Order: sequence, then structure tokens, then C-alpha cells
Amino acid sequence: MNDMPTQRVWDWYEFSDGQDLEQGDILRNVPYPVLPASLESYIEPGQFTAIQVLSRPAIVVSHSCDIAENGGIRDAASIVFCAVAFEGDGTAELYFIKNTWNEIVSGRRKTIFPLHTCQLEPLGFNRAVVNLLDIWTLPTNVALEIATQQKPVRLLHPYRQEFSQVFAQVHMRVEQPISIVRAK
Repeated sequence: MNDMPTQRVWDWYEFSDGQDLEQGDILRNVPYPVLPASLESYIEPGQFTAIQVLSRPAIVVSHSCDIAENGGIRDAASIVFCAVAFEGDGTAELYFIKNTWNEIVSGRRKTIFPLHTCQLEPLGFNRAVVNLLDIWTLPTNVALEIATQQKPVRLLHPYRQEFSQVFAQVHMRVEQPISIVRAK
């Protein structure tokens, strides 16, 4: 008989049925707008000569409670996404070089969040990262329609909480050097 303690294997992901989105849901193709790179492309405020719409992998950042339907109403008019880059997809190979990857995993690259291997197909990947500074929103109804078509892979607890906390640390406010005067 083996008296060695067994190590618990924690699952990182599960499939979602795509009927609703939650924070930590990863989708393979999420549309995002690409605005013109120069002011010459602007006709007047709010109007552009051309806006490109591309798609890329993304993870839901919005809180699940804001997305969930409550009495027929959703608090979130739009859903926040962060870009995800997979090893081998040709978009962010610098993240997966040994020294850089080790810095990301150890937390020294604060704006990049590492994702563990996912063996759930068709999304499956060896390594991936979330760029916490590359964010955009989509209307909630559009994001939900995409989720229904793609059946996202869901980041599980406690990794979802860690992702949320790291995102918050990157984007939270810093104390102001001079306090705002209170009304008297």
C-alpha cells in the first residue's frame, strides 16, 4: 500500500453552454474596432473615413453579476473584454520566450496574466496570456450572441478570482496627491 499523499489536481477550465457569459469566459473570435491611426482620417468629431472590425481571442472581464439577467434586466449595457494571445498563433510570440514567460508567471510583468494549458477542444492551447491593457467593449446582446455561437471555455475558481484581482490591481485608482474639498 502506498502511503504517499495524493496531490489534488485543480481544473482550470470547463465548457460553458454559451447561454450566458461570465467573467473568465474565453472566446476564440471576438470582434473589436480598429480606429484610424491618424487625425487625417477623422471627418469631424465622432466620424471616421473607415473603421475596421477584426476579431481575435478574448476573455470576459465584466463581473458575472453585472452580466446576469436579474428580473429580466441586465445591469451591463456592454461587456468588457481583454485580448488573449495563444502560443503559436503568431501574434505575441515574445511572451512565450523562456525568460519572458518566467517573468510573467512569477508576476513581474504586471499587465500580462498567464493562462495554464487548456485541453478542451476546439479552444485547446498549450500556453496563453491575457494582455490586461488591451481592452474593449461590445454591446451585451452582441457578446451573448457570439457566446451562443462559440460555446466559450470558462476559467474556473480560484483562477477566475486571481484574474479579476490582477486586472483590478492594474486598473485601480491611485490615491490623489491633493484631496478634493468636501461640500460644506
